[in-house]
Amino acid sequence: MQRSTAEKGIETPTQKIEKIDLSEEEVAIVRGKIEGRWRNEDIDIHLADVEFSPEASTPTRECPAIFWQMRGCNFLVVKLGIDRYRAEFFYSDMERYGVGIDEFSTIGECALTLLRIQADHESVRLGNFPGKEAHR
Repeated sequence: MQRSTAEKGIETPTQKIEKIDLSEEEVAIVRGKIEGRWRNEDIDIHLADVEFSPEASTPTRECPAIFWQMRGCNFLVVKLGIDRYRAEFFYSDMERYGVGIDEFSTIGECALTLLRIQADHESVRLGNFPGKEAHR
């Protein structure tokens, strides 16, 4: 007996990809990383669903995400699947940045890397590194 493509785990164009939600533990981990960076700030964290394409060659799909804003910067941690996360930060649609790693297997490492890369970027942007031009 032959198995259908769905039984084989192959996605067909009309088959809906099951969305995996963020757990309370995952949200708490990200919140802890944020609080570690901005200890004295009250930061609103939002859960959202975003249209995201894990690879350039794949169609976009809805993925759960954690979103927050701080000092004019928007932060996004996206859950692509079980133990699959991606991060980016942006100031506007025209000024978006990844973190140099396409995918993380832990949400803690994803959030921590996002915060570190953005902090470095913000320092350069504001001209806080000697010998570096400000990016404005």
